[in-house]
Amino acid sequence: MVRVCGARITGPLTIRGSSGPVAVGGEGCDPNTIIGPVRMTDNTGGVEVVGNTIAGPVVIQPFAACPVEVVGPTLAP
Repeated sequence: MVRVCGARITGPLTIRGSSGPVAVGGEGCDPNTIIGPVRMTDNTGGVEVVGNTIAGPVVIQPFAACPVEVVGPTLAP
C-alpha cells in the first residue's frame, strides 16, 4: 500500500507500478497540498485521490481492472 497523508509537496508526485492500493488523502488521512503535477500509472491495486489541493495537472492511467476514485480535490490555478 502507498499512502500520502498531510503532506506539502513542492514538485511532481509520481506513483508507478504499485500492486497494492494507492491513497493520496482520503478516509483517516489529512489532505495534502501538492504544488506540481500528479501522475499515477500502471497501479493495479486501486487509486484514490480525495480532498487534496493540487496545483498542477493530474494524470491517472490505471489498468482496465483497476478501480479509480477521485473525490473533492481542489485544483488550484
